[in-house]
Amino acid sequence: MKDIGLLSETFRRKNALYEEIFCEEPDDGGDAEIVLRFKAEVKDRVEEYFEDDSITVTDEGDLLVGLRFPEDEWVYSMILSYGDNVEVVKPHYIRTIIREKAEKIRLLYTEEKHDA
Repeated sequence: MKDIGLLSETFRRKNALYEEIFCEEPDDGGDAEIVLRFKAEVKDRVEEYFEDDSITVTDEGDLLVGLRFPEDEWVYSMILSYGDNVEVVKPHYIRTIIREKAEKIRLLYTEEKHDA
């Protein structure tokens, strides 16, 4: 960092992910009501990316996030980026899509590769 200085302005955190997802029209026109359950280990990351009013903390300390998402490859990738720290609670068909994608990833790393 260069030329660091103190300003009189105050910073107000803007949730860029929320703005990108919910303030633009979806590319394919399809939205989905999605409920995700996150492990407490990723609480900071969840709170950074999702609006406070969409997060509910369970008695076990998990975080439930319920939102309406434009459904596309981006949302699947976002879910998968949390690895085993997230579970799609609903809808069931997105659970199936995530399971199938995770299985393809598993197969990629279990098959013997002779190209290396």
